[in-house]
Amino acid sequence: MTALGLAFVVVAAAAPAPAQLDLARASFQGGASSFRAARYDDAARQLVAAFGFDPDPAIAFDAGEALRRAGKPAEAVHYYRLYLAARPDAEDAGVVRGVVAALERASPPADARAVAPAAASAAKTVWPAYAGAALTAGIFAAAGIFGALAQQSSATLLGSQHPTSEATSLYRSTKSDAAIANDLYAVGGIAAAATGALILWEFR
Repeated sequence: MTALGLAFVVVAAAAPAPAQLDLARASFQGGASSFRAARYDDAARQLVAAFGFDPDPAIAFDAGEALRRAGKPAEAVHYYRLYLAARPDAEDAGVVRGVVAALERASPPADARAVAPAAASAAKTVWPAYAGAALTAGIFAAAGIFGALAQQSSATLLGSQHPTSEATSLYRSTKSDAAIANDLYAVGGIAAAATGALILWEFR
């Protein structure tokens, strides 16, 4: 069985939001880099975080690999089982089941409080990144709304003749909505950059 043999892919059936995919991709890439450098604890933490952002079974498999090499068999089994549940007929399913059986024989049963402590730890670590992604998405959504309002007012203004007072009001409305949209896009860009910096800091 080749570690990190499954590529990072996006599951279309339950596609996460674009901001979440960016966070998942950053976490996955950081985890893959740590895995190649044999920093398995750090790799496991980042891959578990990536799976939290994007529940792709391929990421679950890679998290299991990192956890197994980090000496955390109970948690590794948890993620291997997530992979097998999603892909029971995968080409390597038999091999993965064998690894799970070997890990379960070699380690004592985990109690219910320790089913996936790595996931709980990752959740504590990455919640600011979740918040940043949600805030960024909200800002861009608001910017899109004001941009649409500005376009609608502009189309109304250009589409027919209006009394001077009404045309002036439409012009002011268009200008105001466009300015708000531009400001929100600028703030959204800053929020996205801050979220990216936070991810890099957390997974340094």
